[in-house]
Amino acid sequence: MFYGVIVALVLLIVGFGLLFYFILRSGAIEKLKMLLNTTCGAKEFRGEGSQFDSKWYQYWWRRFVAVLVTLLLIWTLGLGRAWMNTWFRRWVYSRTKMSGKQMAYAGTTVELWVKRIIWTLLSIVTFGIYHFFFRAVREEKYLCERLSFTGESDTSKFHGRVLEYFVMKVARFFMYFSVIGIPGATSLKYTYRYANWEISGKKIVFHGTWNSVLSRNILWAVLTMLSFFLWAIFAKGNARQRWISENTTIADAKAEK
Repeated sequence: MFYGVIVALVLLIVGFGLLFYFILRSGAIEKLKMLLNTTCGAKEFRGEGSQFDSKWYQYWWRRFVAVLVTLLLIWTLGLGRAWMNTWFRRWVYSRTKMSGKQMAYAGTTVELWVKRIIWTLLSIVTFGIYHFFFRAVREEKYLCERLSFTGESDTSKFHGRVLEYFVMKVARFFMYFSVIGIPGATSLKYTYRYANWEISGKKIVFHGTWNSVLSRNILWAVLTMLSFFLWAIFAKGNARQRWISENTTIADAKAEK
């Protein structure tokens, strides 16, 4: 009986997979995307030369390995997580272009691990105050300062400050319970984040609005249901990274509509 259940489950998954494949090939999803953009009042934005060059399976297996190794090395007091974070970030930014400029990540495993140990100790001795107010800003600052555009200055900065970062987090929390909810909070998160990024001396802009986030989230929810949750498991992470990359440009760079 057990084997019969397994076979039935496999056949069901294969069946949903084939159905989803034919739906994608039919062009119905592209039509749905346009209808959702029109309904939500969102414009399809794509920064000229901004892209994340990866297939779903390339993203998925790396993310899977990163999570698996992190869990297997949990006894290393965060060293495994720092190793996998660094490995994954190097790959993501090696596949990312912003306004035609290739990005690169120069962080190292030991450096990230040591900083996280220090941040954790500071959080303990301050009874969580450091973690609550300062940790997220330090993480963002560390990431931004180790990014650069290939062949250009590696002097990058994160201009966000502790109190304003905290205020943005509070605002996002309350937005979850407002009319625009999660899409508004997501848009605020990335707009604030990239407005404070300066990569190789260049200001960065995020163009995703709350209604464009809403349109894309509805589309992803439909894809998830049509694929019997297979799309969410295997492809959503890659799709989200691509969408963020396409909506992020160097200030004053051109964009395709």
